[in-house]
Amino acid sequence: MRLSRYIIYLWVVRGLLRILPFLLMGTLTLATFWLVKRSTPPESLALARVPQHVPDYILKNASLSNLNEQGQTKYRVLGKKLTHYEDDASIDLERPRIRIFQDQGAPVTVRADRGHVDGDLTILDLYENSEIFRPAQEAIGDRDKPLIINADQVDFDDVKQKYTLTGDVLLIRGSMVGTGERGFILVTPEGYQMIDLNGKSNLPASMRQRRETLQDEFMQGIAKDILYDDQKEKLLLVGNATVKRLLNMQMLDQLQGWQIEYEDVKESYKIKPQKLDLNRPPESRAILSPRKKVVIK
Repeated sequence: MRLSRYIIYLWVVRGLLRILPFLLMGTLTLATFWLVKRSTPPESLALARVPQHVPDYILKNASLSNLNEQGQTKYRVLGKKLTHYEDDASIDLERPRIRIFQDQGAPVTVRADRGHVDGDLTILDLYENSEIFRPAQEAIGDRDKPLIINADQVDFDDVKQKYTLTGDVLLIRGSMVGTGERGFILVTPEGYQMIDLNGKSNLPASMRQRRETLQDEFMQGIAKDILYDDQKEKLLLVGNATVKRLLNMQMLDQLQGWQIEYEDVKESYKIKPQKLDLNRPPESRAILSPRKKVVIK
């Protein structure tokens, strides 16, 4: 039986149509493999790539917010300029303004000329004119309680109404406890007390007082010299000063600097370095824990 040219042509066309999908798939596979090989850098170059401490992005007039599980703002960071580094994910801030929102009470505001946040977003370093403002609250009722004085030696000047304390000084007034190696107490004509505590090089002066809150919360200050103005309710710590906020004797917040000024009425802090040196590590530091709702049983 002779086959016509037309029948042979149909057989050839049908065969090509049957293998055409396989040809297309093979072509696409080879093309994809070629593109991947062309776009993938050599393994030696990939291994040699090490993140550098250089900015990977910069934001101007930036605003960053951190939300909790309920979608509420925990804290907001504002800055004239925000520089993020690729190697450690740290952030440099110019003119930082930080608002920390609490479950109970008004928000806390932190500001300075410059700031630095570590990669874990847990430690905030403040540079130059650091200030922290807390909402005002009711004054603690320790002022009306008597001041108990303990020291190795106590000298009293009746004319100047001045006490000079020497050796293992311990002052107790209600929840307030102050310690030092040497101290002075000046009683004003209105009956207010000016307290000056001095520590030693290996044992700084300290002062601790309970805050008027529902929780067992204390403020604790440590420095070479501590001055407390009873009338203005102002605390001044000078010389490697540290202020901590404690809840059930566990640290919540911590401020560090050469000089810290704290006003109890305004609930405000001012942290000042001894001398500005851009080549030295920061002399003002704040560690602020997230505000969490505490259930009192």
